[in-house]
Amino acid sequence: MSLATNAVSSDPVIQLIPPQTAGSRTPSVMIVAGEASSDLHAAALARALRARHSDVQIFGMGGAHLRDAGVETIVDSETEASVMGITEVLGSLGKLYRAFRALVVAAKKRRPDVVVLVDFPDFNLLLARLLKRLNVKVFYYVSPQLWAWRRGRIKTMRRYVNEVAVIFPFEEEFYRGSGMKATFVGHPFVDRAPVSVMRREFFSQFNIDPERPVIALLPGSRKAELNSLLLPMLQAIDRVSLVRPGIQAVIPVAGTLSFEQVEEFVAEHAPVNACVRVIEQQARELMTFSDAAIVASGTATVEAALAGVPFFVVYKLAPLTFRLAKLLVRGIKNFAMVNLIARKPFVTELLQDEVTPERLAEELERILGDKGYAASLQRQLLELRDSLKRGGGEVPAAQRAADLVLDCIGKEEK
Repeated sequence: MSLATNAVSSDPVIQLIPPQTAGSRTPSVMIVAGEASSDLHAAALARALRARHSDVQIFGMGGAHLRDAGVETIVDSETEASVMGITEVLGSLGKLYRAFRALVVAAKKRRPDVVVLVDFPDFNLLLARLLKRLNVKVFYYVSPQLWAWRRGRIKTMRRYVNEVAVIFPFEEEFYRGSGMKATFVGHPFVDRAPVSVMRREFFSQFNIDPERPVIALLPGSRKAELNSLLLPMLQAIDRVSLVRPGIQAVIPVAGTLSFEQVEEFVAEHAPVNACVRVIEQQARELMTFSDAAIVASGTATVEAALAGVPFFVVYKLAPLTFRLAKLLVRGIKNFAMVNLIARKPFVTELLQDEVTPERLAEELERILGDKGYAASLQRQLLELRDSLKRGGGEVPAAQRAADLVLDCIGKEEK
């Protein structure tokens, strides 16, 4: 359930089209988004549903993005559900159980026409079981990565989920090959409007010199990742600054973290020879203008790919979580989403014990010092960006998913 978020984003332009499948009555949709990136995708879907059917009733679990989209959040995911890893979840079981029960009670009382589950698989697949018992249709958007983790769960998906809208091209083949109805709708991030600000304008507001190299540091969106990922990132910057005086590092703080807490952490561990700035969110803009980036595995790697910044991926879990994860992952050689999409390991991945200041500094110096390597990375990232929109055409992903949701409402149960 790893991710990093960028709250400053633009929803795709959604055409106002009369509903074609929901009939004249008011449809009711429950959306369940458990994490920050899921909340972002779910909000775009909610707006697309309203563009198709202006009086659609939408409620469920989500955060600030869903609320901004006018969705009634009976469960606040930012306080009740945003956790990561197997061992980390144990300390939040009480909150997760309360969130689960609140959603079940709401589904029983309101009887939505369809429930849209967005990512957050362990929670949502358990919820899907109970929803099916209530004869509620279940639609999955931003599907679980079953091709990597615990493939046996495909049986659960096939039994309890009516339809899946996937955002990565290879997932459609995987789910269809497993006997499920699946449609590749394109990746939502591809649909956003281009960054409108200029490099100099963007950096000057944070007192960052646009004429000197800028390194984006994206350690993730949770407190635990400060020590496990941000600390070695800062130490790596300190090492590189010894041979590259004047480099600057910038950290966009995810909305799920306390800005003050990150500032305090950076002040305590700041490199001696490099300038480090902490900014609120704006990860997309930052990576668009940075010379290189170190990115935690998760949604932020797709952000980096679309920004075209040369980067490498880091990932580190609690020791027990990592040992358990190794037992659950079968047949997957790479963990970075960009490499899985491209079906080749063109972006460097550093996992667990490889996440050291020395190793991070070595890889960062490779990007900064080898212009041919950096150019090759950028060329392959451009190809990957094209693959994420292929199949979706000019129709935004959220809009295609909304059409599928309303079609699902109109279909008779087999």
